[in-house]
Amino acid sequence: MHAGGGRRRALARFYEDNRQRLGAPVAGSDSHFGHHDLGRVLTEFPGSTAEDFRRAIDARTTRPHVGVRHRVPAVLAARQQVRSLVDLPLRRLRGKLQ
Repeated sequence: MHAGGGRRRALARFYEDNRQRLGAPVAGSDSHFGHHDLGRVLTEFPGSTAEDFRRAIDARTTRPHVGVRHRVPAVLAARQQVRSLVDLPLRRLRGKLQ
């Protein structure tokens, strides 16, 4: 689900209200449009190695970071919508998608 500013603020409030019961704050995002949205949301931590990351998780010193938003070309967005709303449901109905 897209996490706009309002959702991010609500999540930040929830995390702060429940910090003692939750683990380290981390972030992540998937990619639907290649370099247009790849790596948009990342987890920052002090250091640069896997061990540094592990220590930051244990110490809860990680921090979500939202990067620069790149514009997704309309043709790519439209193609994805057609695929998800038309093509894939039809393939499922025909039994050609598992």
